[in-house]
Amino acid sequence: MLQKLFSGKQETIAAPRLKNSFFRALAVSIAVLVQTAIPLPAQADNAYGNTAGRHYPELFGTNEAPSNDITAFGKWLVMHDRFEAPLHSTGPASSGIAAWRSEIKSLKGLAPHVQVKKVNDFLNKVAYVDDLSHYGLNGYWAATPERFFSSGGDCKDYAIAKYVSLRALGFSADQLRVAIVQDKIKNVVHAILIIYSDEGNFVLDNQDKQVKPITAVNRYQPLFSINSTRWWLHRV
Repeated sequence: MLQKLFSGKQETIAAPRLKNSFFRALAVSIAVLVQTAIPLPAQADNAYGNTAGRHYPELFGTNEAPSNDITAFGKWLVMHDRFEAPLHSTGPASSGIAAWRSEIKSLKGLAPHVQVKKVNDFLNKVAYVDDLSHYGLNGYWAATPERFFSSGGDCKDYAIAKYVSLRALGFSADQLRVAIVQDKIKNVVHAILIIYSDEGNFVLDNQDKQVKPITAVNRYQPLFSINSTRWWLHRV
């Protein structure tokens, strides 16, 4: 059985019969995240994923089916806004948030590749704690940035924090995606940040201290990816 959240009410729905672990992971990861019935993209459209008319390669060689409708991803939208808000506030803040603001301020005006590396280094210093240990359940999409910096977080917390950090530094939404992937080595669902830029396309991953080109990473099978304006379903 899978669970969804509909306007704060928890309902249980039957999981469809899935032929392999990839599609099982896809169904579980989407069911955990969305709050309403999700409109699946009909077909891939290569016009998406562009910045200023530039086409970016489809992630990890998959076929991408994009959609501009992200209203079903209520938990993502709320968590994105929750993590973004402290970077646009000048009010009182915890020591962790204050250090984060200071780091982002210090990176303004630097070359994009320097900003990416510094953001990755800074946020990867936060302690990793899985949701089950932290909150008593898996797939917890209500973490706060204050809790992330004071007590640690899991892969999606790192990915979202990196996403809003780079957005605050001037990266466009089309250059960034949080990708929910199947880790083929650990056989678990994982979250990473993807960056598309004129200097190359890169993966930011809390499991790896190095910023690596997408072409150098082969352990992940993407399930879906999302930014603040659209989402993509990935098919092999």
